[in-house]
Amino acid sequence: DEEAPLDYGDNILDVEPLEAIQMELDEDEDEAVIDWLYEGAKPLQHSKFVNGTSYKKWTLPLPIMANLHRLSSQLLSDLCDRNYFYLFDINSFITAKSLNMAIPGGPKFEPLHR
Repeated sequence: DEEAPLDYGDNILDVEPLEAIQMELDEDEDEAVIDWLYEGAKPLQHSKFVNGTSYKKWTLPLPIMANLHRLSSQLLSDLCDRNYFYLFDINSFITAKSLNMAIPGGPKFEPLHR
């Protein structure tokens, strides 16, 4: 690990972001979401599916939820085996990071809270 870390200001700050990815929706299969999925910042804000102005709780019917689940299947993990991560314990990792400890053979962390 003799390579210098990337500096945000020098390497990333001036880079223009790429264009957003938009999937091509089928008019028959994606009929439940095609009208509002790429609408803007807050789709369905003024519809009966959003509870009030808080935009925190949604009540979507089953066809819309099924369609969104099908569209998001590429992003969902297919790992259902609880033993898959048995060599990496996320709770121990977070505790070590919180306590500013060095993991043997691994990095030393800065404290999470200052």
